[in-house]
Amino acid sequence: MNQSRQKAIAIGMGYGNLIIYNLVAFILTPVMIVIWGDASYGVYKIILSLMTYFMLIDSGIRNSVVRFISEYRTKNDRDSARRYIATIISFYAVASAVLILLVHGFSFVIPSLYANSLTPSEIQTVLYALPWLILYTIGTLFFNCFTALLRGYNRQITVQTVNIGRSVIRFGVLYPMLRMKCGVVEVISVDALISAVFAAGVLLLIFLGIKLPPKFRGIDRAFIGNIVKYSGVMLVYTFANSLFWSTGNFLVGVMTSSVLAAVYTTSVALTNIFQSLSSAVSQVLVPDIMVKGFTTNDPDRLNRMMVKVGKFKMYSMLLVLIGFGVFGREFVCLWIGEKYTSTYIIAFITMIPLFFGMLQDVPHSIMLARNKHKEMASVMVIAAFANFVCSFLLIKIWGIYGAAIGTVLSYTAIYVVFTYFYYAKMLSFDMKMLYKETIINNLLPFVILVIVGCLIRFIPLHGWLGLIFKTTIFTAVYLVAVFTLLADRKEMLNLLRKKQRQDE
Repeated sequence: MNQSRQKAIAIGMGYGNLIIYNLVAFILTPVMIVIWGDASYGVYKIILSLMTYFMLIDSGIRNSVVRFISEYRTKNDRDSARRYIATIISFYAVASAVLILLVHGFSFVIPSLYANSLTPSEIQTVLYALPWLILYTIGTLFFNCFTALLRGYNRQITVQTVNIGRSVIRFGVLYPMLRMKCGVVEVISVDALISAVFAAGVLLLIFLGIKLPPKFRGIDRAFIGNIVKYSGVMLVYTFANSLFWSTGNFLVGVMTSSVLAAVYTTSVALTNIFQSLSSAVSQVLVPDIMVKGFTTNDPDRLNRMMVKVGKFKMYSMLLVLIGFGVFGREFVCLWIGEKYTSTYIIAFITMIPLFFGMLQDVPHSIMLARNKHKEMASVMVIAAFANFVCSFLLIKIWGIYGAAIGTVLSYTAIYVVFTYFYYAKMLSFDMKMLYKETIINNLLPFVILVIVGCLIRFIPLHGWLGLIFKTTIFTAVYLVAVFTLLADRKEMLNLLRKKQRQDE
C-alpha cells in the first residue's frame, strides 16, 4: 500500500476514532449527570482536571518522541531508536515514582484548597479517587508515549486501530457500571485499569510489530545529553502549554462551585473535541513534516506545504466551527439540558481563536524539528501567567465567562498574533500567504454559508430528528460549496497553465 493511501486511511480512521470517542462521551455524560446529579458530576470533572497537572510530570518527553523517532527513521538508525526507547521507559519509571510522592503530599492540601467550593463529602470523594487517578495518569503517560513511538514510524493505522478499540472497550465497561449506579471513584478506577492495560498492549506492539525492543546497554552520557538538551526546552514549552489550558478548570473549581465547574469543564470538553478533530489530521502528517524539516531548507517548498496543509485543515475545521456556532446551542440543550446553555457560549468563543492557531501546523512542526522552540517556550510561560491573571480577575467579575474570556484573549495574543511574526522571522514562512490563501480568499463564500446555516436553523423542526435533519442539510450545502470552489480554482489553474504553454 502506497504512503498516500495509508495517510488517507489513517486520517479517515482518525476521524472514525473521534466519532466513536466523542459518541461515547456524548452518551455517558448525560447518564452521569442523571445518575450522579450536577454536583457529583462536577466533582468528577474537577478530579479529572487535576490529572492535567499530574501529566506535567511528562516533562515534554512525549512531545519529543515523534521528533527523535522521525530523525532516526530518516537515518535508518534502529540502534539509536532502541536506546531512545530504553531511555524514555527509564525516565517514565522514575517520573511515576516521583508523581506518587508528589500526589501523596498534595493530598494534605486538598481539604483547604477546595474548602470554599466543595462540601466535606465531595472533598472526601476527591481524596478517595487520588490513588486511582495516579494509576490513570501513569497509564496515560505510557500509552501516549508508546503511541507517539508508533506514529514516528508511520504506523498510523495501527495507532488508530488501538484508539478505536480502547474507546469501544471503555464504553462497553463504563455504561453498564453507570446503569448499575456505580459512583465516581469506581468509574475512575476502571478508567485507570483500562489505560494501564492498553499501555502494556501498545508496548507489546512496539516489541513485536516494529521489532524495537529497548536497548538499555550502550546508553552513554552524550546520547542522553542530546535528548535532555532538546527535551529540557520542551519541558518548559509543554509545562507552560499545559498550565495555559488547565488554568480555567482549576480556577473555576476553586473559586466557584462544583455545579459551575461541571458547566465550565463540559465546555472545555467540547473545545477539546474541536482540537481533537484538528489533531486527527496533524498526527498523521507531522512525522513527514518533520522529515521535511530535516531534509530540505527550500522556503518555497515549505511554504507550499504550509498552505496545502492549512487549506485542508481550514475546509474540514470550518465546517465544525460554523456548524457548532449555528446549531451548537440546540445541540447542548438537547444533550444535557437548558441549564447548560453557558457551555455552548464558552465553547464557541474559545473555538474561534483556536481555528486560526490550527492553521499553523507546518511552521510549528518545522520549529520543533529544527530546535527553534527555545524562545517560544519562554513566551508560552508568559502566556500561561497572563491567562492565570486575566482569568482570576475576570472570574470575579463575570464568573465562568470570565475564565473563558481570559483564555481567549491570552491565546489570541500569543498563539495567533505572536506566532504569526515568530514563524515569519525565525523560520522564513510567508504567514501572510497562509492566511490569504485560507481565510481572505474564501471569506465571502463562508459568510454566505453562515447566512445559509442561520436560515436552515429556522426550519420548524425540533428534537433530535429535527437537529439531525438541519445539520445534514447544512453539511451537504457546505460540501457542495467547498467542492465547487475547489473545482473552480482547479479549472482556472489549468486554464492559466494551458495559456502559459501556448505563449511559450
